[in-house]
Amino acid sequence: MTRRKMTRLEQLEAALPDGWHVATYSPGGAPTRYRFYRGAPGSYFSVRDEHTAMGFAAAERFASGLGSASGPTYKIVRMYADRDKRPHAVKGLSGLTLKEAQAHCSDPETSSSTCKSAAGKARTRQHGAWFDGYEVE
Repeated sequence: MTRRKMTRLEQLEAALPDGWHVATYSPGGAPTRYRFYRGAPGSYFSVRDEHTAMGFAAAERFASGLGSASGPTYKIVRMYADRDKRPHAVKGLSGLTLKEAQAHCSDPETSSSTCKSAAGKARTRQHGAWFDGYEVE
């Protein structure tokens, strides 16, 4: 008897600690979204997520981090409206907890639309619209 290969979703579910679940949404022509959450199993649109990963590689990193003793860590990524400018990790802002990453991204100085500092305004003049986001390392 041959053994059935696990689907990507089954691989992620197997890597999650007890109480965690993952649901998916696959919009046509875009990467699959993986929504991680705690509580009763549900559909992608019916649960309150703890984290949403874009693509399997990001989902796999998040799931493996949950299984570690310290949990996943995050890095800050600067993104631009101009598609020709690639997102990049912000130097010195990695190894963060989820709360630290969320706190950073809640600061008005982390977006061209809300920043008031000279450095932020200069960045906007040079690169156009931008904002800081976070992702699992």
